Amino acid sequence: MKIGNRGEPPVLNCMMNPSIHVFSYTAQVFNGLVMIDPTQEQVSVEKVVPSLAEKWEISPDGKIYTFHLRKGVKFHDGKPFTAKDVKYSLEYFADPQKSTLAALVEMMQKVEIVDDDTVKVYLKYPHFPFILYLSFPYCVMLPAHLAKVNPKSPEFLIGTGPFKFKQRIPGKVWAYERNPDYFIKGLPYLDGVEVYPMPWVTCIDAFNGGRLHMAGNLRYGIDEKACLDKLKSHAPDAIIKLKPVGVFGVCNSTWRD
Repeated sequence: MKIGNRGEPPVLNCMMNPSIHVFSYTAQVFNGLVMIDPTQEQVSVEKVVPSLAEKWEISPDGKIYTFHLRKGVKFHDGKPFTAKDVKYSLEYFADPQKSTLAALVEMMQKVEIVDDDTVKVYLKYPHFPFILYLSFPYCVMLPAHLAKVNPKSPEFLIGTGPFKFKQRIPGKVWAYERNPDYFIKGLPYLDGVEVYPMPWVTCIDAFNGGRLHMAGNLRYGIDEKACLDKLKSHAPDAIIKLKPVGVFGVCNSTWRD
């Protein structure tokens, strides 16, 4: 799948910079503990489903979340994904000195490792949307053993996701290949993803010419009538959808087979 994106990423840690300019280059590499059901367009607590955590329990007082992790998951470098990585990632997400979204989880008190496959998260007070905040695509599970890797370097792109970073040609393309060891068997369907940094108008022209499968990225839509008219004229088979209401970080752009 070939995607056009508006420019190069300033950093590759989406917790440091929750921008679509970052997310477009990292979403295929990393997973969160939980996620929003990908078959749904609306976002709510009820639509949160497992990802790296296969299940969880909430204490009766709403202040303790116990996450049970999938077993056998590996990072792209072959290292096992464990509770240590969850603790490192959640503490990073909640640290205002590191994460720009730390205010979302200011109710988080501490993260406790029960064993390699179990983590308890303690809240200062019950907060119903807490699990929803963990589902946002910017709360990703990072490898604790690579904590010192420069987040601006492609070497940072080691996750558990469906695609592995393959190569970057500066200013031209970022290439990702299928992760054969992805924990969801049978996925991904694609052999690879390529992201091309280019101006917005160039994205539209490349899409119209059949050189891109997706124009733009997963958040920003087409807000100029001239671009929309050009798209409808030159690519009548394109799928164009309105942005869903109440979406944080995920919406629909233009797509063609």
